[in-house]
Amino acid sequence: MAVSAAAVGGLVVAGIELEDRAEQIFEAAMLILAAGFLTGMILWMQRQGASWRGVDRERMHVRERDRRLGVVRRGFPGRCA
Repeated sequence: MAVSAAAVGGLVVAGIELEDRAEQIFEAAMLILAAGFLTGMILWMQRQGASWRGVDRERMHVRERDRRLGVVRRGFPGRCA
């Protein structure tokens, strides 16, 4: 998006308007650039989600272990510090 804004800003400052074929080429280039960016972002989010699932599972196991220890501690209040 920043590339597109910079390109448009440069054209406005220079007083140039894209017409017909040049406008179509510019629009197609920006569309392809945006599609590539979005695809990269989706793939990145998938990788991040996969790594977070592992972290969440580990946290869940720790909570379950702590919950069980809590039951034991309440069962024997004088023996656990």
